Amino acid sequence: AACRDAFAAPALELVGAGRTDAGVHALIMPTHIDLPLTPHHISLRRPGPLRGALSILNAVLPPDIRITSLAAAPRDWHAQFSSEGKTYHYLVYAAASPDPLLRRTHHHCATRHELDVPAMREAAALLLGVRDFTSFTNTDRVRAGRLKPIKNLQRLDIFDHPAPHLQASQGEATRSSRQFLTFAIEADGFLYRMCRILVGTLLEVGRGRMAPGEVAAVLARRDRTAAGPCVPPHALYLASVRYNAAAFPDDDGMSS
Repeated sequence: AACRDAFAAPALELVGAGRTDAGVHALIMPTHIDLPLTPHHISLRRPGPLRGALSILNAVLPPDIRITSLAAAPRDWHAQFSSEGKTYHYLVYAAASPDPLLRRTHHHCATRHELDVPAMREAAALLLGVRDFTSFTNTDRVRAGRLKPIKNLQRLDIFDHPAPHLQASQGEATRSSRQFLTFAIEADGFLYRMCRILVGTLLEVGRGRMAPGEVAAVLARRDRTAAGPCVPPHALYLASVRYNAAAFPDDDGMSS
């Protein structure tokens, strides 16, 4: 509706880079619309180039959605199908009790002991490459032929980092007993809930409930019940979408 209002065009379809589960955040979401005229002849409510449309659109959007840039794209460019890969981040904190300030941004891994990050990194390395990720999605959808399970997992890094700044006022003992992790996951495509099941499986390794080498057997079984739990969506963030740089030579904001 905001696009139709800004561009004075009654029939516009907004196409995003992909779908995410309910509750997942997006730090970036490239989209496209096919306009009836070239950008230089767009009829706006007030005169101006695409930069004027940016202000009009943001004025009518809800506060949790912002458009940061507009650009004319090649005619055959598609926000979803021209994508060459995506990167997601998943935020975890391990602690004995949950923190209400983090309940909408991080996943609480309830434990009194630190997660074994080296073991999780060892397991993550076994998941990289072109593989069948049937064990990390809804198996019924794969069997029904609605999903192609072969994906190229190009990156699965685990970063151990200090607590967010909001925790700085707490006592030293409380802060030191918490462990904050970011899982950075990049692939040419993702299956339904794939990111969240990957993280859930690696957390089982971090807890000592699964040996790092067992993830190879999980892959081989091609069975959802072999993998770990699916962690909640609220701690998952779409961080970047990768496109061929030639399509936007002057704009590197959508490439990683």
